[in-house]
Amino acid sequence: MSTEINTKDQIAAMLSAKLNEFLDGVGDSYGKVILDELVTRLEYTITDFKDEVGEVMEQMLENAANKKEILSNLIAGESAPSSGDDSAVETSSDSPQSSAGADDSREMSEWEKKLEKLG
Repeated sequence: MSTEINTKDQIAAMLSAKLNEFLDGVGDSYGKVILDELVTRLEYTITDFKDEVGEVMEQMLENAANKKEILSNLIAGESAPSSGDDSAVETSSDSPQSSAGADDSREMSEWEKKLEKLG
């Protein structure tokens, strides 16, 4: 489409023109029953499309709210794990890091001993 559609009247005119192109000869060739079926299917398609777009917009709003919350938590320096994850993180961090912390203090004391010998 080379022209922009900005108003309801322009949208209606464009849809009317497209429908006229599609329906050219349908009413004469197939009759009222087929034309009624076409209208029913168009109504269903439009309703279905409108519902899907509504769902997508709701999901986008939820995602935006979640991103905003996560960003504000990151800015505030908070982490957002669930309460069940807190205990798991504490348990896992106590075991490996406590032994690593002991190794670090032992290494520091060895370095301190070497520095004392040099000094």
